[in-house]
Amino acid sequence: MSYVVVRLSDTLVRNYQYEGEVVQLQDKDNPHIICRIGKRGKTFSLNYTVRGIRQIKKLGKALTHRVVDIRKKALKILLRASDGFGADFETINDIIDEPYITHVKTRQKSFKPELSKLENHIRPFFGHLEFDQITPALIDCFIEEKLETLSYSTIDKLSAIARKIGRMAVESGAHPINPFISWKQFNRDNTRTETLLPHQIQPFIHCCKTDKSEVPRDALLLCLGSGGRIGELMRIKVSDVNLDSKIIKLPTTKSQKPQVLLLNSFTIGIVKRRMEKATNEWLFPSTRKVDHHISYPRACYERVQARMLALDHDISNLRNHDLRRVFGTLACEKSQDLMSVSRLLHHGSVGVTQRYIQYQDTKLLETSEAVAGVLLGN
Repeated sequence: MSYVVVRLSDTLVRNYQYEGEVVQLQDKDNPHIICRIGKRGKTFSLNYTVRGIRQIKKLGKALTHRVVDIRKKALKILLRASDGFGADFETINDIIDEPYITHVKTRQKSFKPELSKLENHIRPFFGHLEFDQITPALIDCFIEEKLETLSYSTIDKLSAIARKIGRMAVESGAHPINPFISWKQFNRDNTRTETLLPHQIQPFIHCCKTDKSEVPRDALLLCLGSGGRIGELMRIKVSDVNLDSKIIKLPTTKSQKPQVLLLNSFTIGIVKRRMEKATNEWLFPSTRKVDHHISYPRACYERVQARMLALDHDISNLRNHDLRRVFGTLACEKSQDLMSVSRLLHHGSVGVTQRYIQYQDTKLLETSEAVAGVLLGN
């Protein structure tokens, strides 16, 4: 295949579109650099010869690397090759493109959230830098910038990703020391304690039922009555429901394992109503998009919060996911069997369930008064 000789630039590469035939652009300033425009994307590569043997090295994706950085990277590789050292990883992007992404996609079942954090935060800030340029001061600058929009727990996750990239750099021989070793995690306790108080439960149900948007309000009620995760409930298909056995099959869950949601007398009426009014394969069909399920019922939940506030119940800090905590707390109070509650909530361990359970103040007061009765000799 012949090359199209051009002076590569970011604008040229970005605007050059695939039109049914692969095109290879050869850089006029450095003829060893080739930009391949294909059906699956645009990639840079370096074509050179070492002791009579032709070598082709990938330099990265065109849309995530600047041309000026590609030229610097290519020049270093060519200089190392001419000295007989061969080609090594030079930048953080090299580690990301080669061992890191391959490791994540082949070793982890759920890798999309991690790759999202990588592409949105780690790569734009650190990707074009060389290992020696990663300093504690630079890491602190990154943390300070991200603290304006991200939580401590999210930044801790970014820290774990960065340190994993650094370990791979050491293992590949690209750098003797993990450049992110100085990045310490906050390890803040992010356990939430928000829940509905006993006298707020019935008003909450009433506020949900009075909302005009039937589909999202029923999704909220099912979340409260079953302890299910809203993201999993949104994706329930009518075919997943078995009313005779009073179960719903959840083929896609947070743990990536199929699970079963039990239906009780409160939730079975909700499910029957939604099955009777189903307009497509989804139990909670979208009213805006044909053949789609609803999106996160944020607007409906905010309306419920406003109605609760009008009734002097401020639940502005209560998130939709906290409804699982309400279900777990009520279940534990009624059964006193933490293992059964853990199974209902599909938790991996009882320890996780214990963080969900919030014993109400009335229960604590009764227990405290019982101790007082002994102390007073009653």
